[in-house]
Amino acid sequence: MATTLLGALADRFDGYGGLTALVGSSGLYVGQEPEGVALPFVVVTHQGEVPEWTTEKAYTTIATVQFNCYAKGCAAVEAIALQVKGCFDWCQANLNINGATPIRMTRTMYVLAAEAVRASDGALVYRAQLDYEVEVNRTLTS
Repeated sequence: MATTLLGALADRFDGYGGLTALVGSSGLYVGQEPEGVALPFVVVTHQGEVPEWTTEKAYTTIATVQFNCYAKGCAAVEAIALQVKGCFDWCQANLNINGATPIRMTRTMYVLAAEAVRASDGALVYRAQLDYEVEVNRTLTS
């Protein structure tokens, strides 16, 4: 069981056959891809989190995460984005975070665009951006 939201997302990604078939089992990077990584790959970033405090020990956080998928060609990146949607749209029941209960994971944006860079073989690199909002119930520990 993961201790963070990003850890839970990585666990879910690694266990989703459609994604690993397209980008491999090490095709997800947290924060930023390493220098010189081969295409295709996916980067997930934590864009921010806001707690909704109450006077009780239980509270809710709403986080925004972003998946950026990179591949040579529009069709290839769209295929990866489709698998990301299948893996993460409304997947809250499949996220395992220690000490927390995910209650909602909704996609808020999807953008597809050509990047201003080319692959080493000259092919145009495309990026699909998928933004999600994740609502999680948490309990304060003493």
